[in-house]
Amino acid sequence: LSIWEKPIFSRLVSFDHPEEIQEGMVFALETFWPASDGWSAARIEEQLVVTADGCEVITRFPAEELLVAGRQYVRGADLVKGEDPVAAK
Repeated sequence: LSIWEKPIFSRLVSFDHPEEIQEGMVFALETFWPASDGWSAARIEEQLVVTADGCEVITRFPAEELLVAGRQYVRGADLVKGEDPVAAK
């Protein structure tokens, strides 16, 4: 096992090496949120299983509420607005 298993879907490799998504496959969907300091970042990961109708999120962690800087909770919708949740408080 590796930190990343095939298939890998990424703009860096998927156009040249397309993969077929099939029912029953399980994926980790990683999003990346870089901080304005150029160093810090958050990676929010969801586990998905491909179903006949699309996909189902099977992650049990409540990603709609994220711990920010170890002291503050922010709803996921606040992050979408493009605001710095720490500076806004």
